[in-house]
Amino acid sequence: MSVPPVFLSHLLIRKSVAFAGNTLLLYDYFLTLPLEVSYIWKSPWSLVKVLFLVNRYGNLVGQTVVMLEETGFLSHGLQQFCGAFQLYSAILAILSGESIRFLVVLRACAILRIKRSIAVLLNALYVIYGIGMLVMANYLKKNIHPLPFMYLNETGICYSPIPPNSWITMAIVLILDTFIFSIVCFRLSKMLWDSRRAPPSQLIRLLARDALLFYIAAVFNAVFTIVCWTVYSQDPRSFIQDSVTNPFLSVVGQRLVLNLRRLGARPYSIQDFSFSRDVNRHMSVTVDRQVWCQSDHADKETTNPTMNHPVDHNYETEWVDGLDEEAYELCVLPQDLHLENAGQVVDGT
Repeated sequence: MSVPPVFLSHLLIRKSVAFAGNTLLLYDYFLTLPLEVSYIWKSPWSLVKVLFLVNRYGNLVGQTVVMLEETGFLSHGLQQFCGAFQLYSAILAILSGESIRFLVVLRACAILRIKRSIAVLLNALYVIYGIGMLVMANYLKKNIHPLPFMYLNETGICYSPIPPNSWITMAIVLILDTFIFSIVCFRLSKMLWDSRRAPPSQLIRLLARDALLFYIAAVFNAVFTIVCWTVYSQDPRSFIQDSVTNPFLSVVGQRLVLNLRRLGARPYSIQDFSFSRDVNRHMSVTVDRQVWCQSDHADKETTNPTMNHPVDHNYETEWVDGLDEEAYELCVLPQDLHLENAGQVVDGT
């Protein structure tokens, strides 16, 4: 059977995108490897570390297998192999997307001091969605007669049309991403309002920037997938979203984690009041704002030159929601304590 030229041109686009997605992962991997060694490999084992390494190296191996299949080296014209590869690519996309979402939400909840019960609920939504998609993919593989893989003997590449209404699954995850991003924005705005007398710390600015970038990447992933599965449902270009948007989403999420780890590892001063030690415990309380302290024996306003903010000692101490004992110890430090000594206390050194 001869292969139509249009089909071959679409197949060439699919191959090119697969190579581009794998190249993106490899390029970013070597670009950020020094950060990974410094802030991930040398850190204690934790849930964040496990999720990061699984997502990072799982994507590298998974996308390499996808790229090899796109060359036609793996299928050997076997329908049975293509059926297994179709299930494999679906599992890879689900695990890749949901693991990086879980990781990002975990870090955001820790920094924003979202209640543990709410954080567990938010992550449970992604877990339930991921499990549901895995069960559906396995059910379709075993119980629904598979669509034939077109031109398999001629091209050696697995391709079958996208089942109708598959785009609904991506619409669900888009709604879920938007809902959780709205919660993060609400919590960020509340923290900024509560600490409006002091400028936002570098940690909060970094989280706001990277969370926005991750949400943009998530929207791009969902919308591009919906477009591919509807507009290109009957040609090989329907598969290009797996090769480009999933690696892109993982790269953005991994950089968010690395940026937060890098910021949390530097020495903090009184200006930041960011407790990196608690942030790196993932679900512990983190205080990320200026703390205004007072002395019961002072009778006039003084100005702390290191903070450039007036401290009125006629008022009682203003406590931030969820302020822990570490912040209290900072408040009762002697007034003449040097900045560098205070920074050591904050950072736990």
